Amino acid sequence: MGLLTLSDCNGRMKYCGQVQFCQLPAEFRDKMLMVWQKTESIYYDSTGILNASTIINLTKEPYFARSIEYGLWVTHKEIRDKNGKVLYKFPREVPYPFIITDEYLYYPEEYNMQPSNINDSTVFFQFKRR
Repeated sequence: MGLLTLSDCNGRMKYCGQVQFCQLPAEFRDKMLMVWQKTESIYYDSTGILNASTIINLTKEPYFARSIEYGLWVTHKEIRDKNGKVLYKFPREVPYPFIITDEYLYYPEEYNMQPSNINDSTVFFQFKRR
């Protein structure tokens, strides 16, 4: 799996590189796994809102992930704020989950990530938020 372009509404976000799970701060790792495990059993609803485990929000602001469809096909994915404003757009091929902190946005290098198969060498792509 290669790096896919990620954009915000005013242009591209700054790509910061790859980071392994073990390189993230311990508090971040623990909180991420705790949030992910709590939301793992929520699924798509009729409006196209994605499984809650597709976005792990480690900020105080509410964000929502949404799959944008054209007919039967997903064209792209978006992260929106509490007012519905599109903040970030992702190609449909970007793996889940999206992880949002106050400073960065991450997504995993591999598909089908679950809390049970994360280890210290799991790789995430890191982007600097504005």
